[in-house]
Amino acid sequence: MKDNCGNFNKTPDIEGNIPAGVKDMLARVPPDLQKALIELRKYEPKVLAAFKEKPELAAKFVTDPASVLATIGVPVDSQVRARLKAVSSHPNFLKPRTFCLPTGKMLNAKVRVSIVGSASDKEVARK
Repeated sequence: MKDNCGNFNKTPDIEGNIPAGVKDMLARVPPDLQKALIELRKYEPKVLAAFKEKPELAAKFVTDPASVLATIGVPVDSQVRARLKAVSSHPNFLKPRTFCLPTGKMLNAKVRVSIVGSASDKEVARK
């Protein structure tokens, strides 16, 4: 059931060591995609390792995540793949934007994306 903002009220039944922020994000995702995203998260160490080996994959992941995941060999649910391809066809968020402050000063903002692992990945790397 959705609330007034379009979010699903049901908290997903998630097993395992998943941070609270990820659980909150999953609560806003339609239930049919929750399972697919949880399955995709299991490949996070493999994806991060591939990004460390080939930094150009990390740069390409921002604009075309579906093809990068296929290149790495990560199985992606068809619904998630379709949504990733739909989003990657509109990379307008990467273009610089100009904002006008109330004082009349113009600011040019650029998006910078950094891909990092979760705290649990850092603990595994230390061992």
